[in-house]
Amino acid sequence: MRRLAVARLHFCSNSFNRGRTGLADVQACEWRSGQDALDMALPGTELDGVARFLAARPDWEAAVLRCASAPPGGPLHADVVGAWLADVEAGLRGSKYDGVYLSLHGACQAEGDPVVDLTILRRLRAVAGRTPIVASFDVAANMSDEMPLLLDGSSVNRAWPRGGGDAAAMRALDLLEIIWTGQQRPIGTLVRVPSLLASLAAPQILADLWEDELLDLPLSVLEASVCSGFPWADSALAGASCLVWTDRDSRLARQTATKFAQLLGAVRPPSPLWRPEAAIAAGLASGAPFALLDPSDDPIAGGTADTPGLLAAMLAASLDRPAAFGVLHDPKAVAAARAAGVGGRMEHVFGGQMSADYGPGVPLTVSVQQVVEDPGDRTGALAVLRQNGMLIVVSERRPAVVDLDLFRRAGIEVEALGVLGIKAGLQVDFSLAEIFPEMLACACCGPASAELGRLPFQYVPAARRGVAASDQ
Repeated sequence: MRRLAVARLHFCSNSFNRGRTGLADVQACEWRSGQDALDMALPGTELDGVARFLAARPDWEAAVLRCASAPPGGPLHADVVGAWLADVEAGLRGSKYDGVYLSLHGACQAEGDPVVDLTILRRLRAVAGRTPIVASFDVAANMSDEMPLLLDGSSVNRAWPRGGGDAAAMRALDLLEIIWTGQQRPIGTLVRVPSLLASLAAPQILADLWEDELLDLPLSVLEASVCSGFPWADSALAGASCLVWTDRDSRLARQTATKFAQLLGAVRPPSPLWRPEAAIAAGLASGAPFALLDPSDDPIAGGTADTPGLLAAMLAASLDRPAAFGVLHDPKAVAAARAAGVGGRMEHVFGGQMSADYGPGVPLTVSVQQVVEDPGDRTGALAVLRQNGMLIVVSERRPAVVDLDLFRRAGIEVEALGVLGIKAGLQVDFSLAEIFPEMLACACCGPASAELGRLPFQYVPAARRGVAASDQ
């Protein structure tokens, strides 16, 4: 009977989000261990992959140690990492295992530690000794040159942002299984893209690379993991990279990793960013319904859902068709709407509530269209406010993702809109394009801005802050 230890800390940090993610925030999302962690795993997630892998191997036994995750946001409080490490280290010391699988993100930070994933690998390698450790990472991981030395194998989610974690986990566990057979021995090499990749089209660029290049790799390449990196997790490790594992062939590993890194650094994104005013003018000129995307404050990228730039531009424009904007995280606005009641009027400053770093809030007098107290998700109540012909959706809690369903839960008939301003990037729900033929990504100021020169980096080396070719 093979004994496997499983642990997970999957969190993406945005250094420029001034908020902090505490233990209560993580516990509200995922803080489990034992069989419950596998039983409650969502389809397409890493733990779902672990459960499926184990179901096909009755001669494997798994001890599921602490598993934790939360939606992307500001860095973790230090006590979150401390509590997680204490649980996992105790579990590893308490029994003997044949292997360890870790589900990590690769862009996790905490107060006082900008490279949490690397800290975890160092600590757990010290505890596990020679026991094989494999890990899976998000495609936006910021990888370290130490990782091939600390790990015995790894994989990356190739299907971000929807699903793919299960396949990544199973590929990592495949590497562990071949180590146990003794027929192959993975050796890894990491190669970096010289400059940061801030492209919001990175997921599609990576998908194209997998489709065009992966099938041509030699059989002795056991796993090739291409990462776009996450520059908004400000650390010395930030940036795109490729980690390749081969069967005891370090030269082939470096050649393959170098090839992928060069391809990633040279591809140009299909969609340029627009200044909000220019995007609105282009959308109006097209005559078709259009969506304005604000990827600089996308919650999926750890945004605050609080920046005012796109809202201000839409209000300043002469929109000649029904419009909506959202979603702003603003519990005070929701409370004021609740107090005013449907049909009532209220004065409020919208945006810039958490920080004025990305522009001053917009003072408005609005009427309350409706308040949805239980929209069936983790946003808390949703308030729909009207300012002239535009609807503004605000949420009681920061949404994990802003998509069309969220607007529908707020009672908005999306298909009737001519203009939609949405805090989301190019990975937004694909059904958006069916309603809005024109989708224009805007270069607003925010914690996930693609204009990296706007951001106050502290840890990314100055030599790496130039933008890769894919963003020029």
